[in-house]
Amino acid sequence: MQKVVERSAGRKNRRCNGGCAGGPKVIVDPEEGKRLVDEYGREALFLTPVDNKYVMELLKHLGIRDVHDFLDSDKAAMFIRDFKS
Repeated sequence: MQKVVERSAGRKNRRCNGGCAGGPKVIVDPEEGKRLVDEYGREALFLTPVDNKYVMELLKHLGIRDVHDFLDSDKAAMFIRDFKS
């Protein structure tokens, strides 16, 4: 999927394969944004949020005990977004 990045100061719109880091209307050059995200990913201590004990501790405070609780729409309601409206 390609998303358009609107550039300020009258520059041409650019497209990013797979979407752009920062989303539409980003002010960072898409290639620079990708480089920074890739660099952060290589340096991250945890590969996924589930691997991060601090994320899991926060989720427990929100009533989510493990990843399977995300299948319960009542428990996961705060994470569900409606893009139709």
